[in-house]
Amino acid sequence: MAVGANTYGAVTGVQARVGDLVPSRAFSGSTTPTTTQVELFLDDVASEMNALMEGAGYTIPLVAGTNPSAHAWAASANEAGASVMVLDTHPDVSYDPDNPSPQASRKSSYAAIYKRFLTAISEGTFKADRDTTKMGRFTVGSYLDDDGKKKVPVFTRAMNDFPGSIERVTDA
Repeated sequence: MAVGANTYGAVTGVQARVGDLVPSRAFSGSTTPTTTQVELFLDDVASEMNALMEGAGYTIPLVAGTNPSAHAWAASANEAGASVMVLDTHPDVSYDPDNPSPQASRKSSYAAIYKRFLTAISEGTFKADRDTTKMGRFTVGSYLDDDGKKKVPVFTRAMNDFPGSIERVTDA
């Protein structure tokens, strides 16, 4: 099995991070996890990344020629997320919050790389091509009135506040 077409990382990237878990520093059919399992981890992590990117309106999969920086970051996050899953296959290096160790902090650092990527997508700070076919022509926000001042959006106005209405009098 090979990694899917929508996967950004590679087994070699995971080996560079956590290859020391296996004697030859290279995953194979006889290691724990096997190469096939590592490829599955890469595919699983990439599926989550792609689902979030698609939900946020990005064009998926990211293309290295169009978005080289975004693609490189996606590959790094994909490999870091898969590395966390590989570390989970070894009970002796699983994270224990009551007993921090170098292995635990290593896992936390890979998890942080992956989480930072997912956070950038959800916050809209991830810079890549966006799909404009579904909702790309809709704009959200206030328009300017005749005086050049920003109007308050309709959905935040009080029920009786509309253009031409009389302002409410409040007791002082």
